Amino acid sequence: MINPKNQAAFAAERAAASPSGQIAEERPKHDAEQAAVRPSVQDRSGPADNDKSEVKPVMTRDFKDTLNLPKTDFPMKANLAQREPEMLKAWEDGKTYARMQEKNREAAPYILHDGPPYANGHIHMGHALNKILKDVIVKYKSMKGFSAPYIPGWDCHGLPIELQVDKNLGDRKNEVTILDKRQLCREYAAEFVDIQREEFKRLGYSATGRSLTLP
Repeated sequence: MINPKNQAAFAAERAAASPSGQIAEERPKHDAEQAAVRPSVQDRSGPADNDKSEVKPVMTRDFKDTLNLPKTDFPMKANLAQREPEMLKAWEDGKTYARMQEKNREAAPYILHDGPPYANGHIHMGHALNKILKDVIVKYKSMKGFSAPYIPGWDCHGLPIELQVDKNLGDRKNEVTILDKRQLCREYAAEFVDIQREEFKRLGYSATGRSLTLP
């Protein structure tokens, strides 16, 4: 339906654009339409000022009020920094992974051999790609009815960890005995196993509990 105010404006434009011979004929009709759809200045200064139900002009209305949108409590913002920990806690409290493994305990096994990362620093995009792809495969097999436990681990032996310990020792690296350096390497690896465990959890992947500790 055409807004009466827009209709009046359209009639005014026609009158202005018409030949001079037609203006005199259309002007009385135009004035009558204007008077019908628009209150006088005196009327506007009266009780209408306090009338909260007065219809706003089309161009000053909020555009969203003209749309037929569904009403929902679903949040407009993802707010992942807050919601992701809540989802992970819900999975942990509900023992989702353990229940999934128990459900398929007697089913045919599907084993994915996970190449363990070095426990020598924070995880990076390579770790994320590796763990997420493996988690997708294992969860898919579990949903297909296989007994598919995910058993990750860490590589806590080798040169990368020793290099990090030497870097931390600086000039003292040649003064430390072999046994002391081994102990420092073990402590360094244990520290980053704990750090990486929490970082891997934030990726949303599920794993057998006993593998989430240092072997």
